[in-house]
Amino acid sequence: SQSYLHNNNIIFNSVTPSFILVYLKYFSWCLSFFTNFFFQDIYFMMSEKVKYTAIPVEDPQVPSEKELPPYSEKPQYTGNFNTHECYQHRQQRRKAWRKALVAVLVLFLGGRFLLSGLYYFMSNVPGLGPHHEPEIGSPEIPYNAPPVPNPPDSPVCEPTIKWNGPSELLLDPIDVTGLIFNVKGISAHGSVIVRQDSNSKDNAFINVTNAIYLSEDSLQKEVDIKVDIIDNDYTITVETPSFDGPRPTQKCVEINTIITIPKDVQVFRSLLVDVPNSWILAEKLGGVDFAYVNFKTRNGHIRAEDISVSIGEITTVNGHIQGGYIVGESLDVRTVNGAIGINTYVGPSADEVSITSKSINGHLDVAVHELGEKQILNLKAGSVNGGVVATVPDTYHGDFSVSTLIGYSYVEGQDITYIKKSRNVKVGHKDRKNDDDDDDDDDDLYKKRMRKMHKRNKKCRHGHKNRKGHKSDDDDDEKTSKINVEAVTGAVELYFL
Repeated sequence: SQSYLHNNNIIFNSVTPSFILVYLKYFSWCLSFFTNFFFQDIYFMMSEKVKYTAIPVEDPQVPSEKELPPYSEKPQYTGNFNTHECYQHRQQRRKAWRKALVAVLVLFLGGRFLLSGLYYFMSNVPGLGPHHEPEIGSPEIPYNAPPVPNPPDSPVCEPTIKWNGPSELLLDPIDVTGLIFNVKGISAHGSVIVRQDSNSKDNAFINVTNAIYLSEDSLQKEVDIKVDIIDNDYTITVETPSFDGPRPTQKCVEINTIITIPKDVQVFRSLLVDVPNSWILAEKLGGVDFAYVNFKTRNGHIRAEDISVSIGEITTVNGHIQGGYIVGESLDVRTVNGAIGINTYVGPSADEVSITSKSINGHLDVAVHELGEKQILNLKAGSVNGGVVATVPDTYHGDFSVSTLIGYSYVEGQDITYIKKSRNVKVGHKDRKNDDDDDDDDDDLYKKRMRKMHKRNKKCRHGHKNRKGHKSDDDDDEKTSKINVEAVTGAVELYFL
């Protein structure tokens, strides 16, 4: 056996015979057990004495007619053996065959189990498997070694070196009507805080403070701050390197910015913040009315505390959006991977307000406050993977549509008339509160629905845009508020409180 193994280039470890002996002992024990179990019945059957009855040979005699029984009598059969003993022999033979089949099956499965176990130990246990000797001149590769080494872990970027450039910019609010702050390049992380200083002196400046940290001292000359002025619009741009190369994470820049507006500034035309990887916070801005606000980031959260805007656009990709917004005309809040939780307040001087809130992967909680009875509200809230909860004051009157594809829809309020009501879709109209019962009749609602249907049919025939000088039929009717809450996978809820 040793010569055979040596000729086939197979070398076994000294531990191998011990495993083989264990399997052979187990196999011999199973074989002896099933042999005794099976052959004991066969041995018992073969050891029994076979009883024979000797019958003497005599001349055949024909019985006479007198000895024959009459035809009316039934002949009696007297057997020479007992039927009970025959039945017992038959049952014993059946049991023996059953045990034989069971023994063969168990021996077959046991053999397969032993072979598979032996193969597993020979293949997976180090030192038991076959080891082929390498050819002469080739380097020896260890058993189960990966062909290619694992790549090293990417280094963690920690910017700790402070930038030597200017860290503070002062802008005169008389000369500034719009401010744009953006970052170009790759910024590891950072923050932007916009706030109003209530303790500032009169005729104070708008202060823009930047705290910039680098991961390497070689980046000192690659970071720069540029200021552009076009028609009283100041654009502050922080330029960072793009870090072109196979490993951009080895170099990084951290930018923390604080924009402080003095307390005597009450109106500001536009404020735009565009940063790639920073979170944005707007706080203590209740004394400033912004005509336009745009907060934009890709990897970061956005939060505003009671900021007053006529037109607001809040956008992020990977982050949550929260806070309170006083809306004078429109507010658009969007995110891709994140939740939205905002409280919106309708401006007292606003006639019509539009609020849009959408997310792809996230829950929405949108609340509208301080809505007058004569103010028009257009609310749109939607999510793909997440639920939507919308809360509107009870002073609202107009149409609403609440729908979801997978989930349930729920509407709670007073003076509600449903046009369609199912588990996942609820469409209807909320009437204005009035003590006069005539205003709440179904006939008025039916006439209003027929009037809207007539306008839709006319638009389909003549187009959506009317000719110049022709008065539209929409001018004859009052504008109505609309609420559209929808989701794909999630529950949608609408509350009139």
